[in-house]
Amino acid sequence: MELNQNQESRWLDPGALMKLKSLELQVKVVVEGFLLGLHRSPFHGFSAEFSEYRPYVDGEDTRYLDWKLYARTDRNYIKKFREETNVRTYFLLDQSRSMAFESTGYQKLDYARVLIGSLGYFLMRQRDAVGVCRFDNEIHDYLPPRIRTGHLRNFLKVLHAAHPGTATELSGALMKLGRLMKHRSVVVLVSDFLGDLDGLENELAMLRARGNDISLIQILDPAEISWGQEGNFMVRDMESGREIFVNGQEARQGYQSKLILHQGRLAQMCATQGARLCQVSTAGPLDQFCHHFIKAHGTGWLCGTPEVFALEENSREGEE
Repeated sequence: MELNQNQESRWLDPGALMKLKSLELQVKVVVEGFLLGLHRSPFHGFSAEFSEYRPYVDGEDTRYLDWKLYARTDRNYIKKFREETNVRTYFLLDQSRSMAFESTGYQKLDYARVLIGSLGYFLMRQRDAVGVCRFDNEIHDYLPPRIRTGHLRNFLKVLHAAHPGTATELSGALMKLGRLMKHRSVVVLVSDFLGDLDGLENELAMLRARGNDISLIQILDPAEISWGQEGNFMVRDMESGREIFVNGQEARQGYQSKLILHQGRLAQMCATQGARLCQVSTAGPLDQFCHHFIKAHGTGWLCGTPEVFALEENSREGEE
């Protein structure tokens, strides 16, 4: 099966990738693809000696400065050794009803499943402990972070079992996870974040106050980013099941305005709480997103500056 979108692009066609029947195969194809780019980066290492480089901070021991890298980049970098970069990472997968939406031939939930599997598999290759759970209005199949033979199989098993459930309860899921976490960790929350954001900010603040590093990955379908429907039609709320009559032209204007406000609130919330917000369309190549996500955050993952991978340009036009 040809996975590339075209001969000029090395990124994988997500539609072709989703046709692979095995989640493990999907994950390994994605990881092998984006690792090629990471290996070419001068700021990442995968040898037994050290894991990666990070910027030098005034006052640190200069014995670990890499002078050869300084000569090439004119910047000071410190070698981060393997013991320094082993972390515990918790992935939370939203399996609420809204994650079943699709206009591409596969659901947002399918895309999220492969995305988490790929990032988790990458971290396991780095000898980092990885855990996962699914949630809607409850937490399901909590698997704590571990480093052991066979853990990848259990990790993928939890993801494979994901199916659209009930309405989303983001704040409740984070609150329950916080009770289970015993150590400073990395938390990666994967959702469409289209539900009520009330209460989420307080839980993010609680997790950050305990020294945890938090990333929110927002997955949206292209039809959610840019309204394309015209005419009059009926729509159903995937969370509540309620049906309403819609005038396409009026709804389009109102939807885009509300989306911009919602996205702005989410971004501001993350910036205020020091959480990282990353956004991706299900039409985008998974390996490309994983490549940029890992490269931006480093294999150690722990960094404090919020970053936003912007949605497609047409979702921001209304702000201008």
